[in-house]
Amino acid sequence: MLNDYFPPALEWAGTERASTLAGAFLQRWPSLALLPRARPATVARFYPSRGCRHAALLAQQLAALAPSLAQLDADIAQRVAAHADADSFRSLPGAGAACAPRLLAAFGSDRRRFPAAAAAMQPRAGIAPITVRSGQQEQVRWRWCTNTVRRQTFHEFAGHSVRHCLWAKRFYHQQRTRGTSHHAALRALAFKWIRILWRCWHDHTVYDDARYTSALTLRGAPLTSALRARIHEASPCRA
Repeated sequence: MLNDYFPPALEWAGTERASTLAGAFLQRWPSLALLPRARPATVARFYPSRGCRHAALLAQQLAALAPSLAQLDADIAQRVAAHADADSFRSLPGAGAACAPRLLAAFGSDRRRFPAAAAAMQPRAGIAPITVRSGQQEQVRWRWCTNTVRRQTFHEFAGHSVRHCLWAKRFYHQQRTRGTSHHAALRALAFKWIRILWRCWHDHTVYDDARYTSALTLRGAPLTSALRARIHEASPCRA
């Protein structure tokens, strides 16, 4: 069976395919599709954490994995390029070759999944918190029951957008100056991004940064003043 859907696992396990270590590896990454999602540091810690400290063995396993990862990346790039919604997600500031396919996969192609508004996606993405009310008390809590891979996708994209999008950067810094933690600020930014992503996805359009910032100005959004100040500071024509 492994030879059909996870052939590298046979090579990495060697002659000890029934060993506890080989079993633990397959429990952690039961398919080839899951393994590339792991951080390199996570894979690197797997064997030492289980008493196997043979660096040469680990290096061989990582070397064996490299061609499969390269092929998987090429397949993903090819499929995304052929997808009808590719331009919508590739237009996002900071999405890049890694996040754009993940965001596209999070939304999918079926508009019936989230027909009404972005509010349907925000809880499913794990970004929207849960409000618990009891009598006179109200608590906002972390959403534990969610797709953590999807949540990490939006969280990481929000972080990348701070470096590539002016309004996202200003929003993030506003959150931080209010005492919000780094990750909470990124979740708040991701919450905003999901509304924008849903509109682009729903309308089959690409993201237009100038159009969005103009809309912020027309609505008199609180972010507008900070955005204007930043633009004025960055202007080479400042007196």
